[in-house]
Amino acid sequence: MRATYKKSIAIAALLLLPLIGGTIFRSEGTIAQTPNDRLSPVHPDEAIADTLNNRFSLDNALESLSRVKGALSSFVQLTKSGKPASEEFEYTGWEYQNLGFPNWTGAIEGTLRKQEYQLKELELELARKQYEDGEISQESLQEKQNAYNLAKKEFQTFWNSFTIAD
Repeated sequence: MRATYKKSIAIAALLLLPLIGGTIFRSEGTIAQTPNDRLSPVHPDEAIADTLNNRFSLDNALESLSRVKGALSSFVQLTKSGKPASEEFEYTGWEYQNLGFPNWTGAIEGTLRKQEYQLKELELELARKQYEDGEISQESLQEKQNAYNLAKKEFQTFWNSFTIAD
C-alpha cells in the first residue's frame, strides 16, 4: 500500500512538472531539481535560479498580469479617443475590448491560481507522508499546511470575484 501511494505521488509530481516550469522547489526557494540540467541563462545579467525562482514565480506572473490589464485598459482609452485611426489595427473593436480582454486575462489569472492551489495541495500530501515516515518535522508539515491554506483561500477569493464577460 505504501509503495503504491508513493508511486501515485511521484506520478502526480511528474505530471505537474510542466505546470511549474520543470522545477521542484525547496522551501527556502532554491532549486532542488530540474529535468534538464542543460539550461542556459536567458539573459547574461540573470542567473538561471533567478529566472526559475523569481521571474517564473506566481507572484511575478500575477504582477505581470496586472500590468497587462493596465496596458489593455490604456489601449481601450486610446481607441475611444481615436476611432478612425484605430480601425486599422487588430483588437480595437468593442468585442475584443469588452469581452476578449477581460476573459483572456481572467483565464490566465485563474489558471495561475488554480495551478498554485493544486501544487500546494500535492506538496501538502507529500509532506504528510514525509511526516508519517519521520522525514520532516511537524513544523515543516505546518508550513506546508499554511501554504496550502493560503493558496486555497486565494483561489477561492479569485473564484468568487471572477465573471465571464459575454
